[in-house]
Amino acid sequence: MSFTRGNSFDMSGTLNTLFDGQIVTDFTGWSAYSQLRKINNDLISDLSIEWLSRSPGIIRVYSTGATSGWPLGMSKMDVVVTSPTNFKISTSVAFFEIVEGATSVPSGG
Repeated sequence: MSFTRGNSFDMSGTLNTLFDGQIVTDFTGWSAYSQLRKINNDLISDLSIEWLSRSPGIIRVYSTGATSGWPLGMSKMDVVVTSPTNFKISTSVAFFEIVEGATSVPSGG
């Protein structure tokens, strides 16, 4: 999977998480946090989280800043969700390559 530097970073999906051996279907009261990092673990960006639905758990992960300065190459991200009792669970790590686009977009366009 790849992401073109300079584009808007915005994705959403359903959380599939186990808590106390049970699949979590209601994330009411839970919080979420995500970061994008280079493979060597250097931070590229803190990412924003928006709950599209807490039951079932559907989240939007996005960057509020410009991505034009993001470094080219392999990167990784995950989402950490925290229960109301402070139990933390990480999603699987997603790997993707930040690439340079082929089309130069005119300013203001």
